[in-house]
Amino acid sequence: VYHETHYLNTDIVTDMPDMFSGFLLDLRAVTTNTRVDTGTTGIITLFEQLLHGVPGAKEELKRFISPTNMEQYRKGI
Repeated sequence: VYHETHYLNTDIVTDMPDMFSGFLLDLRAVTTNTRVDTGTTGIITLFEQLLHGVPGAKEELKRFISPTNMEQYRKGI
């Protein structure tokens, strides 16, 4: 079962910085309304930058991968 857009939660990296030892990126090509404007290497690089606290990485991810959904996180699953 897939949602009409991909799930992307960049907030959790800074909301709970010491909670996780790793993150999973699902890079499968699933057809949704989400548009990815960079290749796999670009996505991985941006996520690495996000995890290392590089300024602007979060915004770049959201720009390259959109629209996305993280309503479940905002509502507090």
